[in-house]
Amino acid sequence: EVDSVKDEVDSVKDKVDSVKDKVDSFKDKVDSVTDDLQKMTARLDALESKNKSSA
Repeated sequence: EVDSVKDEVDSVKDKVDSVKDKVDSFKDKVDSVTDDLQKMTARLDALESKNKSSA
């Protein structure tokens, strides 16, 4: 009885770890996309200021 409960607990812990890994990996993706977005925004700002100064 105790062993089967321990096995269930271990199984749940494994699931939790698996979800945590997925969340971490998702956070990494979000960070990466955010970086790309910031770079694009910076490039856009640079282009816009170049256009203003040449206008």
